[in-house]
Amino acid sequence: SPLWEELSSAIADLPCMSIAALNGTLAGGAMGMALACDMRIAVASAKFFYPVMKLGYLPQPSDPMRMRALIGPARAKMILLGGQKIFADEALSFGLIDRIVDPADLLDHAHSLMTDSAAANPEHCAAIKGMIEATMIVTIAARVGTIMIMMVLAVVSTTKLAMPLTTGLDSIIQGTPTRGLLRPSSILDR
Repeated sequence: SPLWEELSSAIADLPCMSIAALNGTLAGGAMGMALACDMRIAVASAKFFYPVMKLGYLPQPSDPMRMRALIGPARAKMILLGGQKIFADEALSFGLIDRIVDPADLLDHAHSLMTDSAAANPEHCAAIKGMIEATMIVTIAARVGTIMIMMVLAVVSTTKLAMPLTTGLDSIIQGTPTRGLLRPSSILDR
């Protein structure tokens, strides 16, 4: 449902810190809500799974991206494609949750994590959260850019276009683009 995606996006876009305090099983759409939070804490008996393969559904569009950002592509595939259930200790080692706490202290611990943010000027909190999010976007963009360059190089590596194209890409990466080197007309004229 688009409503789940809208709700998880609203949680992710909150200008303040958000914490999911998890005291049981986290599955499916609820996993998406927790992934949208800034932090996730859980009790030791918590279980995590996302049964989209078994049920034949696609996850909400942002869930695989958020999960991948937290735990990496292989572990995200293990949960989403492999249908694996994991427990709190493994979720902590993956980076899916940030802390394991005693059940009696779960909400108190969440409140203690929020103390400084709740007492701060809301604009200050939003600015710091924005800086962290911007850093993540730049890092992801840099990784995607590198992958795209590698793909382009792989496609043209066996052609006579490889030398001018790689030289042009290197100059762009170094911040000194060579004019005309990557124009289609200059490549097609060779």
